[in-house]
Amino acid sequence: MSALPSSSPSAVDRESRAWKRRLLRAMVGKALAYFAERETMQIKMVRDHLLDIADGKLSLSQAQNVRSAAVMLDRRAEAFKRGYQEAMQATLDEEITAALPEADAPGYRRIASVDELDGMSLSLIDVSEVDRILLLDRVSQRFNTHYDASLLPLTQRIGALLGQEAQSVASNPFRPQVFVRAFMTAWEKGGFDDQATEDLINSLEPEHGIDLAPLYADLLATMAHAGVAAQAGHRIKKSVGGSSFAPLGEGEPPMSQRAALEPARAEQPRSAWGALAPAGRSIASHARQFLQRLGLGSQQGELTSSRMGLSDT
Repeated sequence: MSALPSSSPSAVDRESRAWKRRLLRAMVGKALAYFAERETMQIKMVRDHLLDIADGKLSLSQAQNVRSAAVMLDRRAEAFKRGYQEAMQATLDEEITAALPEADAPGYRRIASVDELDGMSLSLIDVSEVDRILLLDRVSQRFNTHYDASLLPLTQRIGALLGQEAQSVASNPFRPQVFVRAFMTAWEKGGFDDQATEDLINSLEPEHGIDLAPLYADLLATMAHAGVAAQAGHRIKKSVGGSSFAPLGEGEPPMSQRAALEPARAEQPRSAWGALAPAGRSIASHARQFLQRLGLGSQQGELTSSRMGLSDT
């Protein structure tokens, strides 16, 4: 990183933010290139897996949906690739903007933080959107668990880059959920088969898709080369599928620490909003964006508490 100007704190801050943004954009380019080089293989792996599970223990409707998805991915592979590339670009751009918003840009409007949504009633959120958020989170947890060893060190460095004290996997712009969401968006916007969406996304498995570990290793190496050091003494908040917290280190916590964390892992939520709490910042982030699109008070997104089965508590 080049020496920063010393004329004023604001100039230093602007230069620092610009450097961080360039680094994150370079990492976005690497991620896009990684997926572009493997898109044909990825579609084939997903399609083959769909055909395998279609002959398994699925209900008749589920089997029909996954077979339909497999046929669509075969016949309209090129269209899906284009949609996936566009969705990936848009989703990563959105994540980078959220991670490092341009507060001085014209028309900038600060989006409410996740903490400011704590305790908010879900009565304003469309049921279908909640289902979509939960589906994405449920599927992404498989990937979080599978790539835990390579995902956490990257989350650690990104947190250090952004100055985050509580470093959450849900704040990592390159977490698996981002790629799963792009896949889902490409399918939805492409109009392939709306009825098959849930069963298609629910069928995604880390063992039946391209390996993300080399990508995470490359992104981690890029940050290390840029001089971003992992800061000791912070803690990483993990999503469901792992321990609640882990020390910032290049590996898992000692056995004694992991044993102490087990009770928290089994704790059950106590309220309607608490039922979404295991999804943590991931769910709240998407809910926040949805509420923003509705203007936080539009009648279109307004549902009664009785319909949602939720209260303000």
